[in-house]
Amino acid sequence: MFAPPTIISVATPQRRKRKESKTRRQRTTFTSEQTLKLELEFHQNEYITRSRRFELAACLNLTETQVKIWFQNRRAKDKRLEKAQMDQQLRIASYAAGAGITYPPSYFNYYSSHYYKNNPTQVAGNITQRVV
Repeated sequence: MFAPPTIISVATPQRRKRKESKTRRQRTTFTSEQTLKLELEFHQNEYITRSRRFELAACLNLTETQVKIWFQNRRAKDKRLEKAQMDQQLRIASYAAGAGITYPPSYFNYYSSHYYKNNPTQVAGNITQRVV
């Protein structure tokens, strides 16, 4: 009665050739010193100002765009980790409720993302000074 839908390819042979011949820029590998300074700056403030981005880029021998993208990616990572922690807390809570186990509220506060955000020493290993 009805014919199966026809799949139409969007990429034409000419388009594929253009894609294949285009060389991609190599992925930036940050040194451990650059990463440490960027992480410390991130723990001071998740959003970087234009002037601070300029200073940090010059200090770390990076472009402003690289610093900007690093901060964007780091915020995305933070969001992903927060979601994973929340999911884990929900799994623990639902398992505990099903098993009749109760946890004190302090248990969940200890593992919350808020705890880690407000205690940068836990993340940066007792380095809390601002690196210039």
